[in-house]
Amino acid sequence: MKSQHPPHALFWAGIDLAKATFEAAIWGHEEFRAMRVRSFPRCEDGARALLAWLRGNAGPDGHIGLVMEATATFAEELATWLLDLDPGLHIAIVNPVQTSAFLRSLGLRNKTDDLDAKALAQYGTERRPVPWERPKPEMAILKDLVRVRMDLVHARTAMALRLKDPARVSKSEADGGEVRYMGEIPNTPDAVVDLWFRPRPQPSSRIPATAL
Repeated sequence: MKSQHPPHALFWAGIDLAKATFEAAIWGHEEFRAMRVRSFPRCEDGARALLAWLRGNAGPDGHIGLVMEATATFAEELATWLLDLDPGLHIAIVNPVQTSAFLRSLGLRNKTDDLDAKALAQYGTERRPVPWERPKPEMAILKDLVRVRMDLVHARTAMALRLKDPARVSKSEADGGEVRYMGEIPNTPDAVVDLWFRPRPQPSSRIPATAL
């Protein structure tokens, strides 16, 4: 028989994210080990299935809070899908440093995705973290541009290391065009966009002696 939930109960769900899937655990009033856990694909259909599962467990009068760690862009992406489906959800994206300390305090052994999801659900129940707020469109664009710039910086660093070893330098790299391209690291959003979409220089058939 389905358990009866108190009116306006708040059920916390912990979400352990991975690249292709995520584990969800919901904690109502049972023991930690008996917490319900289910795996979903990390996509919009998976978010829709998660929400249906949470509603089925929380009951018609149950409010749902979700906790997940800030993992790359995975957390914000899933949170956006869920809020598109239900803007009233309480979704918290928390610092992994804080949750790691909390998980260690539980003294859990045999760390698994299931246990991580359960521990995050307990974290939500005990700490009640504040909800995540969607960034404004211009802030989301700025974050993407910063990420692109960091990719360019890392690529330039890798190129510089390759050029220190002539045996690893390809003909096109030795031509110098690729090096000049990667040498331009922009400092403004417009410059990032300009460089990112600019056609790359074509290598010549001759390798300059200065590049050897």
